[in-house]
Amino acid sequence: MPAAEIELATADVTCKRSSGLVEVWNRTESAIQRRMIGEHAAAAAKQRADDAARVRNAAAVTGASEG
Repeated sequence: MPAAEIELATADVTCKRSSGLVEVWNRTESAIQRRMIGEHAAAAAKQRADDAARVRNAAAVTGASEG
């Protein structure tokens, strides 16, 4: 690996550590995902119920277990 790439990567990691970028990014992204999950909880529950019904129907048709 060329020395310039190593130097750049080292500077990048040093900057990310000193600024706390990764921690802030992680907290922010997690908060966004939690909010979106909450906003779409009803749709997700409906999808899970629909999926379970499809599995039960397929098991009934094929004689397979639902496991």
